[in-house]
Amino acid sequence: MSKNSYKRRHHNGKSNKDGPDNKQLKPEKKSDGLSNDTIQDEAHNANTDVVDGQKTFWAFGTMGVLLTCEIGNETRSFRDAVSILSFYLKDLTGESGMNADDVAATENNTTTTSAKTAALGTPAKTEPPLSLEEELAIIRCGGTIEEDGSTFLPLSKKGTRRGGRRKREGDGPFRMLDLGVRGCVYLCYNREAVTKSGLDVSCTSEEAFVSDQKRGEFDPVALVHTTLADAAALVSSSHASGKAGGMMNETVLRRANRAPSSRFISRIVPVQRTCYANLKEIEICAKALVEEHMIVNGMGGNNGSKTASRMPNKCKETFSVVFRRRNCSHLSRMDVINLVAKCINNTDFEVNLSKSDGVRNADYLIMVDVCKTFVMMSVVRRDDRVVTMLLPPENDRDVAAVEGGADNNGESASGFPKVHKMDNFNLSELVRHISSNYN
Repeated sequence: MSKNSYKRRHHNGKSNKDGPDNKQLKPEKKSDGLSNDTIQDEAHNANTDVVDGQKTFWAFGTMGVLLTCEIGNETRSFRDAVSILSFYLKDLTGESGMNADDVAATENNTTTTSAKTAALGTPAKTEPPLSLEEELAIIRCGGTIEEDGSTFLPLSKKGTRRGGRRKREGDGPFRMLDLGVRGCVYLCYNREAVTKSGLDVSCTSEEAFVSDQKRGEFDPVALVHTTLADAAALVSSSHASGKAGGMMNETVLRRANRAPSSRFISRIVPVQRTCYANLKEIEICAKALVEEHMIVNGMGGNNGSKTASRMPNKCKETFSVVFRRRNCSHLSRMDVINLVAKCINNTDFEVNLSKSDGVRNADYLIMVDVCKTFVMMSVVRRDDRVVTMLLPPENDRDVAAVEGGADNNGESASGFPKVHKMDNFNLSELVRHISSNYN
């Protein structure tokens, strides 16, 4: 290689790091002098955050559930969460997790059949049993065959396919929001936004807070806590004995056995409010949550006026702020925690960061999860986040204590099986204990 060609290749002695190919990877300077925060704010105001098919809808101000899973299982965990929450949504509120067209088609079929039977004045005809080929065809289509011979085929919209984006992101009240973070999925409850004309993109974040308060049928905290409590009941059912076994609720156990499960979801966290990742909107979101959910002496929140006078407490209630961020570097941890703490009245509440038996002692837990430019917040009471389960003895000494030392109440003298509490919304831990019981 000649000296001149060496200079041409290395650009007069400079390394290839400063070459034209690498310069293309560097962001060009804006001629108008806009900062990155200004550019993000303009993108935030453009109403193009979430894509649903060919339309966009406003995701800020919605309620839902944050799912964490292993990388690559985002779609599978979303499907499992939809089946789980749809089951409990129907069990607790009577609302189905299917889309409106499927529900309407089911109701129309039932009404038409009942009307025909009533008009004829004769009972419904008994259909002949299906042949083997017919049963196989129904199973291939995704249908089911009950013990009484009745068949159920999957409902679908006319002229639409149940695949692609619709299958991945859902077509009912639950929508999958890609947060841009691997291993994290936001399951958005968006029934109010779905209309006959399309999806509403006209509301702002503050208007979304007002419209979101009108949704009384969907409570993410209650659904998530019921899901975890039922899973804990299944864990305890195989280890409960004596007095503890008699205290098990049979209704809860029957519901827990019927509920779907998941082997892909790691944590399932309730989300009561969402907003854009800047301090101003986080403050608006925090104030709305505090006024609605942090109640003192029965005053404030949903049961009282925001301006009602609060009686002094002999013992203040406590709170704790948990901040988690993923792929976000423009928000400081302490700035967000201090901002949320300022929204809480110091005369009624005080900070408590202590733990006992691995469970936070605070009466209220304020969770702030940030994924890129998307913030998810919720305020959860202690009773709504702690689940209790009975675990088997860990060693031979504990087994001997259970078999030989029992008091008059039917419980072991040494306190085994041991009582375990958790408040980290870890569904995979409960599923692991359930699986070990059947092995």
